[in-house]
Amino acid sequence: MSLEGNLETFFNALEDILSDTLYVTDQTDDVQKEISENCWALGIPRGIDIEVLMSFFQKVKENRKAQLILSDIEVDLIFYLWYDEQACQLRFNLINTNHRELPFKCALDIVDNERTVIEQAFKTEDETPDIDLDKNETTLVLKVYRTTLTK
Repeated sequence: MSLEGNLETFFNALEDILSDTLYVTDQTDDVQKEISENCWALGIPRGIDIEVLMSFFQKVKENRKAQLILSDIEVDLIFYLWYDEQACQLRFNLINTNHRELPFKCALDIVDNERTVIEQAFKTEDETPDIDLDKNETTLVLKVYRTTLTK
Protein backbone atom coordinates (compact mmCIF):
# COMPACT_ATOMS: atom_id res chain seq x y z
CA MET A 1 0.00 0.00 0.00
CA SER A 2 1.27 3.48 -0.77
CA LEU A 3 2.21 6.01 1.88
CA GLU A 4 -0.86 8.06 0.98
CA GLY A 5 -3.05 5.00 1.43
CA ASN A 6 -1.52 4.35 4.83
CA LEU A 7 -2.11 7.93 5.90
CA GLU A 8 -5.66 7.89 4.52
CA THR A 9 -6.44 4.68 6.41
CA PHE A 10 -4.84 6.14 9.53
CA PHE A 11 -6.89 9.35 9.37
CA ASN A 12 -10.08 7.33 8.79
CA ALA A 13 -9.25 5.28 11.89
CA LEU A 14 -8.81 8.51 13.89
CA GLU A 15 -12.27 9.66 12.86
CA ASP A 16 -13.73 6.29 13.89
CA ILE A 17 -12.08 6.56 17.30
CA LEU A 18 -13.42 10.09 17.80
CA SER A 19 -16.97 8.90 17.12
CA ASP A 20 -16.79 5.81 19.38
CA THR A 21 -19.15 5.64 22.33
CA LEU A 22 -17.64 5.88 25.79
CA TYR A 23 -18.43 3.18 28.35
CA VAL A 24 -19.03 4.79 31.76
CA THR A 25 -19.35 3.04 35.09
CA ASP A 26 -18.65 4.00 38.68
CA GLN A 27 -17.92 0.37 39.64
CA THR A 28 -14.43 -1.06 40.14
CA ASP A 29 -15.27 -4.76 40.07
CA ASP A 30 -15.18 -5.10 36.28
CA VAL A 31 -12.12 -3.19 35.14
CA GLN A 32 -11.69 -5.66 32.28
CA LYS A 33 -14.99 -4.47 30.76
CA GLU A 34 -13.87 -0.85 31.08
CA ILE A 35 -10.60 -1.74 29.37
CA SER A 36 -12.21 -3.73 26.57
CA GLU A 37 -14.77 -1.00 25.86
CA ASN A 38 -12.53 2.07 26.25
CA CYS A 39 -9.08 1.01 25.03
CA TRP A 40 -7.81 2.04 21.60
CA ALA A 41 -4.53 1.36 19.82
CA LEU A 42 -2.80 3.30 17.04
CA GLY A 43 -0.06 2.01 14.81
CA ILE A 44 1.82 5.11 13.68
CA PRO A 45 2.39 5.32 9.90
CA ARG A 46 5.44 6.97 8.42
CA GLY A 47 4.89 10.57 7.48
CA ILE A 48 2.63 11.46 10.41
CA ASP A 49 3.53 14.51 12.49
CA ILE A 50 3.67 14.62 16.29
CA GLU A 51 1.47 17.74 16.29
CA VAL A 52 -1.28 15.81 14.47
CA LEU A 53 -1.27 13.25 17.26
CA MET A 54 -1.20 15.92 19.97
CA SER A 55 -4.25 17.54 18.38
CA PHE A 56 -5.99 14.19 18.03
CA PHE A 57 -5.55 13.30 21.72
CA GLN A 58 -6.88 16.72 22.72
CA LYS A 59 -9.98 16.09 20.59
CA VAL A 60 -10.38 12.62 22.14
CA LYS A 61 -10.29 14.07 25.64
CA GLU A 62 -12.81 16.78 24.70
CA ASN A 63 -15.13 14.20 23.11
CA ARG A 64 -14.95 11.78 26.03
CA LYS A 65 -15.51 14.58 28.54
CA ALA A 66 -18.60 15.70 26.60
CA GLN A 67 -19.91 12.12 26.65
CA LEU A 68 -19.13 11.88 30.37
CA ILE A 69 -21.09 15.06 31.10
CA LEU A 70 -24.11 13.63 29.27
CA SER A 71 -24.00 10.34 31.19
CA ASP A 72 -26.23 9.67 34.19
CA ILE A 73 -23.34 8.33 36.24
CA GLU A 74 -21.63 10.69 38.67
CA VAL A 75 -17.97 9.80 38.27
CA ASP A 76 -14.81 11.29 36.82
CA LEU A 77 -12.55 9.42 34.42
CA ILE A 78 -8.84 8.76 34.17
CA PHE A 79 -7.49 9.16 30.63
CA TYR A 80 -4.13 7.48 30.20
CA LEU A 81 -1.78 7.04 27.27
CA TRP A 82 1.24 4.77 26.82
CA TYR A 83 3.44 3.33 24.10
CA ASP A 84 3.35 -0.47 23.75
CA GLU A 85 6.83 -1.26 22.43
CA GLN A 86 6.12 -4.89 21.63
CA ALA A 87 3.06 -4.02 19.52
CA CYS A 88 4.58 -0.75 18.21
CA GLN A 89 1.35 1.06 19.10
CA LEU A 90 0.28 4.11 21.01
CA ARG A 91 -2.55 3.04 23.28
CA PHE A 92 -4.99 4.96 25.40
CA ASN A 93 -7.77 4.06 27.75
CA LEU A 94 -10.28 5.52 30.17
CA ILE A 95 -11.31 4.07 33.51
CA ASN A 96 -13.27 5.64 36.34
CA THR A 97 -11.50 7.46 39.17
CA ASN A 98 -12.75 5.00 41.77
CA HIS A 99 -9.85 2.76 40.74
CA ARG A 100 -6.91 3.26 43.08
CA GLU A 101 -4.29 2.61 40.42
CA LEU A 102 -3.85 2.05 36.72
CA PRO A 103 -4.25 -1.58 35.59
CA PHE A 104 -0.62 -2.37 34.77
CA LYS A 105 1.55 -5.09 36.30
CA CYS A 106 4.80 -3.20 35.96
CA ALA A 107 6.40 -0.09 37.39
CA LEU A 108 5.07 3.18 35.98
CA ASP A 109 6.76 6.47 35.22
CA ILE A 110 3.89 8.99 35.15
CA VAL A 111 4.86 11.80 32.78
CA ASP A 112 3.47 15.33 32.58
CA ASN A 113 2.26 15.37 28.99
CA GLU A 114 1.27 13.32 25.97
CA ARG A 115 4.25 14.55 23.97
CA THR A 116 6.68 12.51 26.08
CA VAL A 117 4.80 9.29 25.27
CA ILE A 118 4.26 10.20 21.61
CA GLU A 119 7.96 11.02 21.16
CA GLN A 120 8.79 7.60 22.58
CA ALA A 121 6.74 6.06 19.76
CA PHE A 122 8.83 8.00 17.22
CA LYS A 123 12.18 6.77 18.53
CA THR A 124 14.05 4.65 16.05
CA GLU A 125 16.30 2.81 18.48
CA ASP A 126 15.41 -0.82 19.06
CA GLU A 127 15.36 -1.55 22.78
CA THR A 128 13.96 -4.75 24.25
CA PRO A 129 12.56 -4.71 27.79
CA ASP A 130 14.36 -6.93 30.30
CA ILE A 131 11.72 -9.60 30.93
CA ASP A 132 12.33 -12.97 32.60
CA LEU A 133 9.45 -15.08 31.30
CA ASP A 134 10.31 -17.98 33.63
CA LYS A 135 9.80 -15.83 36.72
CA ASN A 136 6.92 -13.85 35.21
CA GLU A 137 8.63 -10.70 36.40
CA THR A 138 9.68 -7.60 34.57
CA THR A 139 12.00 -4.71 35.16
CA LEU A 140 10.05 -2.73 32.60
CA VAL A 141 9.21 0.82 33.61
CA LEU A 142 6.35 2.05 31.45
CA LYS A 143 5.99 5.76 30.68
CA VAL A 144 2.34 6.73 31.06
CA TYR A 145 0.61 10.06 30.63
CA ARG A 146 -2.37 10.33 32.96
CA THR A 147 -4.99 13.03 33.45
CA THR A 148 -8.44 13.24 35.01
CA LEU A 149 -11.53 14.18 33.00
CA THR A 150 -13.99 15.72 35.44
CA LYS A 151 -17.72 15.65 35.03
